[in-house]
Amino acid sequence: MLDETIAKLKSFADEKLQKVKSYKLSQNFTEILRGKRNTLKITLSERTSQNKIHWSIFHIFRRKDSHVESKSSAASEETPKVVSFASKNNFSRKKTLKYAVVFGITAFLVYEFAPHRTKIILSFKNTPENNALASRLTYLHNQHFYPTVYSFAPLLQSIVNQFMEVNDVTFEREYLKLQDGGTIALDWANPYVKVEDTSKGSKGKYAEVAADENTPTIFVIHGLTGGSNAGYIRGFVKHAQKRGFRVVVFQHRGVNQPLSTPLPYNGGVLDDLSFAIDHVRAKLPKARLMAVGNSLGGNQLLRYLGQTGENCPFESAVALSCPWDVNKCVNALTGTVYEKFFIKKFAENSLLPHMGILVELSKSHGIDLDQVMSSKSLRMFHDNFTIKVYNYKDSYELFDTYLVKKEQIQNIKIPTLILHSRDDPIVVAKDIPKEDIAENDNIILAETTRGAHICWFTGLKPKRVII
Repeated sequence: MLDETIAKLKSFADEKLQKVKSYKLSQNFTEILRGKRNTLKITLSERTSQNKIHWSIFHIFRRKDSHVESKSSAASEETPKVVSFASKNNFSRKKTLKYAVVFGITAFLVYEFAPHRTKIILSFKNTPENNALASRLTYLHNQHFYPTVYSFAPLLQSIVNQFMEVNDVTFEREYLKLQDGGTIALDWANPYVKVEDTSKGSKGKYAEVAADENTPTIFVIHGLTGGSNAGYIRGFVKHAQKRGFRVVVFQHRGVNQPLSTPLPYNGGVLDDLSFAIDHVRAKLPKARLMAVGNSLGGNQLLRYLGQTGENCPFESAVALSCPWDVNKCVNALTGTVYEKFFIKKFAENSLLPHMGILVELSKSHGIDLDQVMSSKSLRMFHDNFTIKVYNYKDSYELFDTYLVKKEQIQNIKIPTLILHSRDDPIVVAKDIPKEDIAENDNIILAETTRGAHICWFTGLKPKRVII
């Protein structure tokens, strides 16, 4: 049995050896080996280079190569076809990335600047007075807001806001003494008139003129992050001056001025604001008075309008990025970069310049100023400081005093424009009391899709929108 098996194996080996010898005698054997070697080189080099051939091509080539043993001419024809196919379908990573970036930017711009994203939405009751007012809002009525291309996001708009300085505004300061010994300030700015300039290419210049008792006057209330020194305040003042308005910027106690008592301002209380408005009204009995409130200043303005009702001294008002429920705003800010920014700004503007006099609060109210300055959140800051100064239970009770209530909204009796951005990171759009606003015939609500918090920068060189 074993001998028979060995004989069969020997016979099989002899048969294969004869076949190999016959191949060696063939004229095409060398070409077959060379074709095999070249095929392997092409496949491996193309696979390992930047221009990679899909593995399916390799398999196709292998199937084609199975016929080379029988026909050497077929091998010489198939190789250049595969190489040609591979070269046409190869894309480098750099080229692919380039196309992806171009496509991504194009898709982004198409989406961000589509009409439904840039449209300004006006909401108001359909009355003859409101229709007439809306038609005069040339920028807002049936228009679009296009943010600066590279500052389309709220954070980017806010960053631009910090670098937009307006320095060429001249103020004349007036200090007002309050009944409790505190001090507030009014910064006055005169109107401009345009000076005709016939020189070629001139856009015209403006010159300041003295205001008189009849000059229309705008009363401006600042937000939490600064008074008449803030860029957004100065920018507005400058544009108002060019339109012939006198402007007076109200500044809370301790803002851009020394504290005359240890008590800083409390935005939930309107006594200081009312005192300043009454002073301006008495000083300018014949002038038309209008008001603009920015951010927290807008909150105070709306509460003042609702508080005074028919006796309001202003003939019209504008509130920009107004926080309606400050407790909800503080909750939305918790843990964000904006919360850290507000803590830093409030400390820089309202605490650090007055440390000498605020030390008295350590004895009278048990306040640890070092603990206040190291606060990590807005609630912690006010729990360590404001509630102790003004005897509130906690920060929730404190911020409840800032709430713009429904009855206050309904009691606004003058034409009032409220401007919000739906991407405002501080005043969340869903917290705007639209139903309450819609019930008041005197209010027009304007909403933009972008604009962040009192920013609204447009153009390649960012500038604030002029309404």
